Amino acid sequence: MKELSDTIEIDQPVDAVWQVITDLNAYDEWNPYLSIQQGTPAEETTIVVDITPSAGPNRTETGKLTTVLPSRQLQWEAVAFYHRLYTSGHAMELESLDETTTQVTNRRWLGGVLAYFVATDKVEADLSAMNIALADRLTEVTQ
Repeated sequence: MKELSDTIEIDQPVDAVWQVITDLNAYDEWNPYLSIQQGTPAEETTIVVDITPSAGPNRTETGKLTTVLPSRQLQWEAVAFYHRLYTSGHAMELESLDETTTQVTNRRWLGGVLAYFVATDKVEADLSAMNIALADRLTEVTQ
């Protein structure tokens, strides 16, 4: 299993960050890495995610939201083909550092035989780009 992550501090309260990351239908307006075709922010909901990596082909994953902890964590997991071939998961974890600052950790994990062919340095760059875009989106919607 490969686990990749990127962390950023955003000068916005945790509730504002939570509102943006749970507005799943708006991901394509700000997120360069993920857009969500289908899904609502509730546990066990099916979610359809389009992934646009900076390296490699675009792909679509269908999974389930496994964790929805308000103002703390949004997580989903997907199985493509067969669980031994490729599995993936994504989590956005929020930590309120103070009333106006939130630490966001974006994690992605990949498992199965096909995971060994994924360019992990590119995935980390994509997670970083996603975090920067999230900060920009928050600046845009809170002005």
